[in-house]
Amino acid sequence: MPLQVEPSPLEPLLRHMQMGLQISNCEKAEFALSRAELDARIGEFEARLRSQQLSNAMLFRRVEMLEQVLQIERLKRESLQKDLGSPPQLSTPLQSPRQILAQRGSESLEASLRA
Repeated sequence: MPLQVEPSPLEPLLRHMQMGLQISNCEKAEFALSRAELDARIGEFEARLRSQQLSNAMLFRRVEMLEQVLQIERLKRESLQKDLGSPPQLSTPLQSPRQILAQRGSESLEASLRA
């Protein structure tokens, strides 16, 4: 007569714990994958932001350089007109981009640039 072994009352509990552990490990792996994907996206956005900031800084330096050149040309023109004794040709003085920006406001300037 074969010996029958009765299942232990702990076996269902053990199976339940093992299944819970597997589910927990899967959730941890999914979380780690999601976190890695989000970290990669954050890195991309930070790189874009740095690139845009560098681009903006370069453009700002160019605008400042152009403002200086414009000011020098204005002074040359005024000096030449004084030497020749002719009246200024412009009825209103030219304004720098900063003066226009301060006068109109950045919103209207950005809108005009988009149009």
